[in-house]
Parts: sequence; structure tokens; C-alpha cells
Amino acid sequence: MSKEVDLFVGRKIRAKRKVIGLTLSDVAESLGKSAAQVLQYEVGHTRVSTGILYNIAVLFKVEISYFFKGYEEQKNKVVQEDTLKKFDSLDEAKKAKLLSLLDLI
Repeated sequence: MSKEVDLFVGRKIRAKRKVIGLTLSDVAESLGKSAAQVLQYEVGHTRVSTGILYNIAVLFKVEISYFFKGYEEQKNKVVQEDTLKKFDSLDEAKKAKLLSLLDLI
């Protein structure tokens, strides 16, 4: 699960950086990191430490919680999509049986 959070936070960093018009180099310079390191944060290959995330939040002028908003909703959506895919992969007899069991609830 922590990898999912890393990916989510990284995507939020990248999206916000682009919205406010900063380059990877701009962010890297502000953080004292390389552009390659910032890219690793954005793609979720490297976990962003709380200190670095705080500095990014200050740079982007957002609350640190900004980077986590929407995570639970996305996680729930993925679980629902996975469940639907599993259901769709069942043969018709199994689908009917499962639906009849759900009617009992």
C-alpha cells in the first residue's frame, strides 16, 4: 500500500508543479536536489521524505495535506474496478449464484 501512496503523492507533485509553471529544474534548485531526483519523486520511484514534502508544499504554497487529498477516493475506486473485473470474468452460472447470495443480504 505504501507504494500506492508514493505514486499518488508523486502524481500530485507533478500535476501541481505543471499548473504553477515550474520546471523540474526550478523545483530541484529550490530543494537542493537534482532534477533527476525530483523526477524520481514524481514518478513514485523514490519516496518523498516528510521534510522534502514540507519544502515542496511551501514552494507550491499549499498545505501538506494537499498531496494526500483524494487518495482514499482513488483507492476505493480501484478496489471497485478490480471487483467489477473479477465479477465480469466469472461464467454466467457463478454470476447468477453470487447475485442470488447478495439478494439474501
